Amino acid sequence: MNPHIEILFIGTELLTGKLNTHIVYFGEQLAALGLPPALAITVGDDRATMGGVFQEAIRRSDVLICTGGLGPTFDDLTVEVMAQVLKRRLVFQPAILRKIQQRFVTRGIPMPEENRRQAYLIEDATPIPNRVGTAPGQLLDLPRRGTLIALLPGPSSEMEPMAEQALFPLLRRRFRPPATVSLTLRVAGQPESAVDERIQPVREAIPLPRTQAIQFGILAHHAVIDVKVTIQGPSPHSVARTLQVIRRRFRQALGADVFGEDGDTLEGVAGAWLAKHHKTLAVAESCTGGLITHRLTNIPGSSRYLLEGIVTYSNRSKERRLGVSRRSLAAWGAVSEPVARAMAAGIRRRAQTDYGLSVTGIAGPTGGSQAKPVGLVYIGVTGPRLTQTWRFQFSGNREDLKTRMATAALDCLRRHLLGV
Repeated sequence: MNPHIEILFIGTELLTGKLNTHIVYFGEQLAALGLPPALAITVGDDRATMGGVFQEAIRRSDVLICTGGLGPTFDDLTVEVMAQVLKRRLVFQPAILRKIQQRFVTRGIPMPEENRRQAYLIEDATPIPNRVGTAPGQLLDLPRRGTLIALLPGPSSEMEPMAEQALFPLLRRRFRPPATVSLTLRVAGQPESAVDERIQPVREAIPLPRTQAIQFGILAHHAVIDVKVTIQGPSPHSVARTLQVIRRRFRQALGADVFGEDGDTLEGVAGAWLAKHHKTLAVAESCTGGLITHRLTNIPGSSRYLLEGIVTYSNRSKERRLGVSRRSLAAWGAVSEPVARAMAAGIRRRAQTDYGLSVTGIAGPTGGSQAKPVGLVYIGVTGPRLTQTWRFQFSGNREDLKTRMATAALDCLRRHLLGV
């Protein structure tokens, strides 16, 4: 059986609006080890609350991972509260203090007295060196309870190297997890329910050896559906073979709607095609306000194929920058198939590229009508041989709509380039 692993994310800021990205990191890393966490709790910087949560988590857990609260300031309470819960002393470590002092010397600034707090370890704890910041991590083994406790700093740049160098190898040695492989197929252009319906017969028909366990998941986010498969078994070879069967059958069921695997993105897939075929692209955006161009330029080397991106937000800009006719704008409106087509042709002509991509829509919350409601978007792609347009109707708030529209535009570009 898998060990019971809990993660405590400590910091009032995580309860008052700051995004907790650590849950994504630990979820992915522990699942890849074959040791998925059972529970994750966010705790504010309050001694009484922390003490109660620590006691209960230790009682339940084989492994308890705590992140945050190792800093030098008054609200960094993790080490003190954990020592109180465990009824252990805090032991001053001169060698750790010297390392902290040296870090300040290297930076050319005096060390505040508060940083001395970071030179204390809980009795019998093993320090984890911090090569980026000042707070060391700490590992505690509680043999009577059979619980391993890891205290890690909050900043990702400090926490992740410690976890990868000290914690994860220890978990692998201690628990000897089964061989684990996972695959995420990334799907665009389909609702979550349709994807689920198409893969259900495949899921139910997969022949699974008795020695293997399989888990499926499906997640929708901003017009992209992730289908995830995780397989555990006694040997890497056997689980890899099963995964290959599932990959092939899922791809057959989903066809061209699958745009990639694992960390692939629509902008990366489209950009890779353009780079491979030595083709160029220009983008004209209205409702997305430059988001498509932003995503394309997030890809290293995108300057090889992306020559220009402009935001033609007003009708006047569409006329002057792209050559969209005033007659078309008056007859059809800015959010229309003819204008999307003209925008794509105009940006391609202006930038002298192989392909032109355009988007025009209504991101709301105002500006919609019964004929053209908020969330309506037209996308145009033109190339050497063909011009295509698409119409979509999305829902959500303004930010969600811009993201969905940009995602749809990148998928339309992909489909046009690949001819699917």
